[in-house]
Amino acid sequence: MALRHQEVVETRINVADLEIGMHVIRLDRPWEDTDFLLQGFVIQNKSELQALQTQCHFVF
Repeated sequence: MALRHQEVVETRINVADLEIGMHVIRLDRPWEDTDFLLQGFVIQNKSELQALQTQCHFVF
């Protein structure tokens, strides 16, 4: 079985445009400066969405 290389494409998104189900891979600040324990996650609910909107200006 051959392994295929997949390129990761980062898109900068303003937090006002985020939606539940989006995958966040990077923030506009260090992870340790936020309430998020994991580096990279799928937005699961309104509470996570609001936390991102409160703590960041944009994400990738």
